[in-house]
Amino acid sequence: MKSITVEAKIENVDKVTEFVNEVLEEKDCPLKVQMQLDVAIDEIFGNIAYYAYGRGSGNATIQIEMEDNPPKITLIFIDQGIPYNPLENKDPDITLDIEDREIGGLGIGTWTKPLGGYFISFDSMDGCAKAIVAKAKEAGLIMTGAGATFPYGKDPKDSNIRIAPSFPTPEELEVAAQVFVLSVKLVSIDKILGEKVEVEEA
Repeated sequence: MKSITVEAKIENVDKVTEFVNEVLEEKDCPLKVQMQLDVAIDEIFGNIAYYAYGRGSGNATIQIEMEDNPPKITLIFIDQGIPYNPLENKDPDITLDIEDREIGGLGIGTWTKPLGGYFISFDSMDGCAKAIVAKAKEAGLIMTGAGATFPYGKDPKDSNIRIAPSFPTPEELEVAAQVFVLSVKLVSIDKILGEKVEVEEA
């Protein structure tokens, strides 16, 4: 078993991901599996960084253990923060409008919150941005091309979408938000299911 201990700050997620990937590469772990674990690391470590210690600070230890026969990877996250049991949460309210249902916490996207600015930068799972924009277009929502913030519009990860509303009414913006959220969920589900099938077949 190998481990790393870092301060539970979101900027340290890259250190954790690099550490885990180095261990996985030593064992010739398939790239698809690495990508799936990267998503899990982002989600779990992000929750620790944002919520475990409130306004205080503390450390997080990540342990990884790999077994060969049968193949098995175990990741353990340890912190000394505020106890949290997801089973104690209330079931989600499925009667809420789609824009009121959070996509945060699903590991399928992150976004900026403008403080007086105009653009919103949304980062999807790698390889999903163009498909999300295309899916939204099918429903009648025309968006800025994926990767527009990169030189020549070439995003190496195909993950960034710049959201730039063009003077919509509040009603139009509400519908656009519904379409965008649905597009993100549908494309992300397709990607996750596709990776799962490939891993199982391998």
